[in-house]
Amino acid sequence: MKTNEREIKSLIEAVEAKYSERVQSLVAAQQSFEKKVEEAEKKVSDFTRAIKENSDNVCRELDSNKKENKKVCEEVKGIMSKHSGVVSETYADKLKRGAGCAPVILKPKKSQQSNITRNEVKECINPANLKVKVNGMFNRQDGAVEIKCVNNSDRDILADEIKNKLSQKYDVEIPGLRYPKILISGLSANLECDKVEKAIRKQNDVLFEHLKCTKVFKSQKNPRVFNAFIEVDGVAFKSIIKEQRINIEWDRCMAYESDGVLRCYKCWGFNHKAAMCKEQHQICAKCGENDHSYRECQNNFVKCRNCSIAKARLNLADIDEKHDARDSCCRVLQRKVKLQAERTLY
Repeated sequence: MKTNEREIKSLIEAVEAKYSERVQSLVAAQQSFEKKVEEAEKKVSDFTRAIKENSDNVCRELDSNKKENKKVCEEVKGIMSKHSGVVSETYADKLKRGAGCAPVILKPKKSQQSNITRNEVKECINPANLKVKVNGMFNRQDGAVEIKCVNNSDRDILADEIKNKLSQKYDVEIPGLRYPKILISGLSANLECDKVEKAIRKQNDVLFEHLKCTKVFKSQKNPRVFNAFIEVDGVAFKSIIKEQRINIEWDRCMAYESDGVLRCYKCWGFNHKAAMCKEQHQICAKCGENDHSYRECQNNFVKCRNCSIAKARLNLADIDEKHDARDSCCRVLQRKVKLQAERTLY
């Protein structure tokens, strides 16, 4: 019995010794791990503090040199614009230059040619004596001429002078300016105009002095989608076109600038609709020939009917007519768009 007790006792002591060694090993490992964690936290803290100090220094440096940096940037931009010859204006921006100043239109009370009207105006009136700046004088139909000035003040002075000296032979008109128009694309429902206006006012962060929905119509490309035309004041127009999106009820629609040019889709001319067109046959927008549409055209050549007519009527040898009548490079279309831009209150 005593031998067995001694064996059991020694076995227990061996187990306790082994367990004690294991516990000591775990405690040492835990202490080592905690030490490494403390060292890592210290490094992270030091690194974060260094980043913050560097960021503060950079911010202070930028703030102290803010005015100087702005001045240098302006000087660089000035030098680049002066010597590079690169113009940052878009074509639309160029069209809007001088917009908002309606011309003076001089109409003869009796039938005569525009050249006679032009010559009589030049004989009776001298812009230099009035100290007004004139952009040009242009012939119109029925013997009328159109005179453009740099600003409204100069135009009014010139119009008053023409009325004083030539009112017996001519009617003087100043056409009213129109509001900019926007094409809205992507409506999922055929809404009434008043609902479109109400939704635009309530769902968009834009202040409107003027807002009018003029038309809601079905898209030709997708019968399930509807489009709309709205006219707005100049400030709201710039804000919407910059965003290029507008919210209307459940839809976030695309917003595009509308040039406001009235086109006929039968003859591809201007200033009238297809329902009022005097042409008996459909004119092809691609080749300029009649009796077929551009979808049915099988000709290999391209010819703009508008530029062809203008070239023959005005004897313009340099005008290019080898393009589609719908092409944005069309000189006649560009002229119409430019006229609309000049008479728009941007």
